[in-house]
Amino acid sequence: EMESLGKILSNVTTTVSQTPPRKKSSENTLQALQPQGPDYRTKLRCRVAGVPYPPEMTFAAFEPRPGSELALAACRAMVDADIGWLTLVGEYGCGKSHLAIAAVQERLDKGDWGWFISSGRLLDRWRSWFDDKEIDVTEGFQFDCQVKSLVVVDDLGSERGTEWATERLTMFLDYRYGHNLPTIVTTNYIQGALAQKSGGRIADRVFDTHTGKVKVVFMDCGSYRTG
Repeated sequence: EMESLGKILSNVTTTVSQTPPRKKSSENTLQALQPQGPDYRTKLRCRVAGVPYPPEMTFAAFEPRPGSELALAACRAMVDADIGWLTLVGEYGCGKSHLAIAAVQERLDKGDWGWFISSGRLLDRWRSWFDDKEIDVTEGFQFDCQVKSLVVVDDLGSERGTEWATERLTMFLDYRYGHNLPTIVTTNYIQGALAQKSGGRIADRVFDTHTGKVKVVFMDCGSYRTG
């Protein structure tokens, strides 16, 4: 679905989409782009970027409470960032995903690009390519790694920790870390627990507070869902 939407979007806007290279031309046509109201391009942009439409999780809709202010400020700073990482750590429901989505949404509003995806869905995306003869798996993976706009990897540590999954995520995050590409990671786990769930190399990068590449913010504001 992501690939098809990306191809569609590339026909109606100059904005870069998350469409990996294909081995042969797609069957998509402009017939799929019959306007469905004045906001249909915005709908496509949001859908390909992985954020809700109509926009619900915005900075304006976020209600700060004690323990969330630093995360809010850090996510606002990532909107215009060309480099650097931000790691948001906190329990379920504390607003990590909301703030990360808001950062992507604001970039879209400014005519830039961003991509929000959970670690589990990212792995599902890569797995699906093995059954798609139109996609070169190696080139597609490199394409994802090299996205220069803001990428959010949500809920890191929730994925099923197979050897293949750990290897793929490590390679992906290691590339973005090594090239200092703008990245937000959200997780429920502190460093030691994340190392157990997703691997020590990933945790080492996600919680790097010594090189200046990564800003780690702990959200201790409690759950917005349960109060």
